[in-house]
Amino acid sequence: MATADVIVIGGGLHGCSTALHLALLGIKTIIIEKDHVGRHASGVNAGGVRRLGRALPEIPLAEAALTGWQNINDLVDDDCGFVSPGQIKVAETEAELEALTARRETLLGLGFAHEEIIDRNQLRHLLPAIADHCIGGMVVRGDGHANPFRTVQAFKRKAVALGVRIFETTPVGGIQRRGSTWRVGAFEAPVIVNCTGAWGGQVAAMRPAVAMVLWQGRFWPPLSEAMTASSISWSHWILRHTRTRLKSAPILPLARVMLGVRKHVSSL
Repeated sequence: MATADVIVIGGGLHGCSTALHLALLGIKTIIIEKDHVGRHASGVNAGGVRRLGRALPEIPLAEAALTGWQNINDLVDDDCGFVSPGQIKVAETEAELEALTARRETLLGLGFAHEEIIDRNQLRHLLPAIADHCIGGMVVRGDGHANPFRTVQAFKRKAVALGVRIFETTPVGGIQRRGSTWRVGAFEAPVIVNCTGAWGGQVAAMRPAVAMVLWQGRFWPPLSEAMTASSISWSHWILRHTRTRLKSAPILPLARVMLGVRKHVSSL
């Protein structure tokens, strides 16, 4: 039986980052991953690091995250391929430009000035290959992107260097409470952290009485019982948005920007 202070379930970026930060505090941590670290969404996403278009409650977190990305090498000894050329949301119609302008005014009223409206000429200066009918847009200078697979592997390496033990190809079959400790397969610890992303609900359902949510900045139940890094259900986002155009994109070398791309749910 392997024991630790904390068991982190899930070896994606959330899991590796959680374990790394616990290790920095001297907390003995185990990661259990059903496949391989970075095998799923953490290693194969767009890598966007953005404040552009964020929901209002997310903006302070996005600002803090950007600072972390600017200093990522100090944390994991790797720059993770992070660059910050900016990101743009394109307006194809006057109505879309008006909506972007209204959003900027809302953000200014809340003290955020990172989103900037640009006209047709400014748009073409930043994206020379943009379609002629595009009339402007919104830019956030300093936003960028990183290499997702490289990032999660860097977090893994640093966590291991700090003493984190990682058990790959180790699916969770059940969670049991034994006195003051939790047993997850062949592992025991007084605290478990659910970092399983799209599988978060399935893992939480193994012990529904201790599934934890973050509500108005407070954890319930108390952290002494269990911790979970819950994830947004992206399935609803996919169903709403996969039949629409790609309306925003990072500023990439050679203006590699796609508009009018259509993906259908059946092809995902």
